[in-house]
Amino acid sequence: MFLFFYFRIGAKYENIHVDDILYSSDVISSHVVKLANDYRSQIRQQLIEPLSQKAVTICPDLWSDSYRQVSYLGVSVFFTDEKYQFLTYDLCCDPYTENDKSAVNFILVSSKISDVYTCIFFLGSQKSS
Repeated sequence: MFLFFYFRIGAKYENIHVDDILYSSDVISSHVVKLANDYRSQIRQQLIEPLSQKAVTICPDLWSDSYRQVSYLGVSVFFTDEKYQFLTYDLCCDPYTENDKSAVNFILVSSKISDVYTCIFFLGSQKSS
């Protein structure tokens, strides 16, 4: 499908070098990093008021990949903005390496992660403004 598309471009515009059409992995990688940083900045700005008002729900999620035999711990935030629009973001998802998956240990690990992410987002927002 894509190959046919590129042949059509070549037929229409004659000699085109492949580097003029396809981006290198370095260009794509740097663009992805820039997009990620831009989105993190936007999320920080959106979280300033809800965090200061203690109006954010931070929710851990423990799940397992049965194929890879790995457990993961994800952390999501839920809040509403000044226009009462409901927003949610997944802050992280990392392998859960603790051997003890009891509720008590899960709560301890989740609260540590939540505290860290709350501080990062809140303090990071304060510094940038």
